Order: sequence, then C-alpha cells, then structure tokens
Amino acid sequence: FSPRFQGENFAKNLLLVQQVQALAAEKGVTAGQLALVWVLAQGDCLIPIPGTKQRKYLEENVAALEVTLSGEE
Repeated sequence: FSPRFQGENFAKNLLLVQQVQALAAEKGVTAGQLALVWVLAQGDCLIPIPGTKQRKYLEENVAALEVTLSGEE
C-alpha cells in the first residue's frame, strides 16, 4: 500500500530495476551482487547484511566482493 510502489512511482521503479539489471548483465553478475557491491562502495560506515537460506546464494553474495565499480557506476 506504499505510495512508493503505486501508480507513476511503480513505473519509475521498474525503469530503475531495468537499469540495474542491464548494468549487472554488462558486468556478468546478478542484480543482487551489483546491489551488494554498490552498498560496499558507499564507504566503511555501511555494511550490507544479506540473508539467505541456501549455500549457492551465500557463495553468490561472497563473490560480489570480486566485483568493482567505476566512480560513474
């Protein structure tokens, strides 16, 4: 019921999702990995705490440490 996810905002959010997915595809990573590395790039004061129940996703999350972003990205 949040306005952030309804009407015109929903369309804007979908556009952002497409952009994240496109950048992730260019880098050969998942959108989740890209999100983790982006949070890590924000500085030492932020620490992502991803949750998972499956080993394959844990390994995917750890692999995000190998991804680098340019200043523009």
